[in-house]
Amino acid sequence: GCVNFMGPTTYERHHYLFTGCEPSIGGMVIDFDGHVLGMANFPGTAYIPSSIVLKCLDMWKKFQCIPRLHIGMKLSPIKFLDPIHVERIFRKCNIDSGLIVKEVSHGSIAEELGVRPGDVVDSVNGECVATTVELENLIMRICENHLDQGGAIGSCMDILVGILHMRKGRKGPRHTLSLRLNVSDDVEVFISGMHPFSYYEASSKMHMDLGLETDMIICFIYV
Repeated sequence: GCVNFMGPTTYERHHYLFTGCEPSIGGMVIDFDGHVLGMANFPGTAYIPSSIVLKCLDMWKKFQCIPRLHIGMKLSPIKFLDPIHVERIFRKCNIDSGLIVKEVSHGSIAEELGVRPGDVVDSVNGECVATTVELENLIMRICENHLDQGGAIGSCMDILVGILHMRKGRKGPRHTLSLRLNVSDDVEVFISGMHPFSYYEASSKMHMDLGLETDMIICFIYV
């Protein structure tokens, strides 16, 4: 089979690579050089990168749980877009790295602080993030340090997230937001919500998603 990058289901973590074959559940995903890339999940669902598998095993041994932060955002790396889309984003916004906010969970702290679809996350706690696997590894390390310092599951902690607000099809102001998040060992429940868009905010998100020039007109045809 082959490896694909696509959006998983609502109940998954929204940012893993997928296998195109039907391997055994829990089997190894190996490249042509014999390197273990990760662990296979259910057929047609995400495989888990080996760096995350090893970190999960380590934390289970230490804490008998796998802590995580519910950030309330679905994210997609700019670098995984088609090259022509990456070039257009760079030309218009002068950015070629970061995570595009695809959705914001209704009622989340991110939504309350003004994060909207089309914005770009470029750092967490001062560390640059270019892929969602990098983000996951960083968040797991933050959680591990929190428990090492006496924190517990169910407690809250603050993280700093660098956000580029995209407005009117171009890069807007950059803010560092402080998100107070719950440390949990449960799955994140993502609640899709309706966000009031101005015409320019909606246009900015759609042009970013599609990699289009900002002066292009998007038409909808209903049949």
